[in-house]
Amino acid sequence: MISIYWLLDPRNERPRYVGQTSAPLSSYLRKKIRQDSKSLHSNKRINWIKSLVRKNLSPKIELIAQVADGDWIEAEKSYIRLLKACGANLVNGNEGGVGHSRSTKERKPRKHSQETKDKISLAGKRRPPCSQETRDKLSRAHKGKVISEEQREKISKAKRGTKASSRAKQNMSISRRKSWERSSYRTRSRKLKKFRQYIRSR
Repeated sequence: MISIYWLLDPRNERPRYVGQTSAPLSSYLRKKIRQDSKSLHSNKRINWIKSLVRKNLSPKIELIAQVADGDWIEAEKSYIRLLKACGANLVNGNEGGVGHSRSTKERKPRKHSQETKDKISLAGKRRPPCSQETRDKLSRAHKGKVISEEQREKISKAKRGTKASSRAKQNMSISRRKSWERSSYRTRSRKLKKFRQYIRSR
């Protein structure tokens, strides 16, 4: 089994890096800090860890999910995409699925064969959905975080032109209904007011 983990900034408990390992997390973190703090290379993750070490701090490591050996590439990529879409300031130097920590300056572009692409695609389709525990971790990490207008615009551009499946539309409808039912009277009134203003302006 492969562990998909994230490193949290000890100052605000927010995720900064997503990675994978087959080693025990505690020993892996110690090795990671030791290697990066002494590394002669430079990338976002190494620079971030060095900045923490200089302040006598160290990142916190938490397990996100455990996946089969053939599924970790797509799983790691999925969590990186998800966190970035939520506005997380990750120090990952790529979209995930690389499996080594060389500097991005040293890294040569990787070209996958069609067979490899098919295997990655199949692994993604077989990947089980997030557990409730993983969803709770993601929720806690972003609770109270405000998404800026710039981030909202990036998310909007990324989704522009994409068509949701009928199942996705049904899930979004259920989610909105539950959110409406959980909201307070004041929140509902504010949403209705904005909706009326939007209708009148058209």
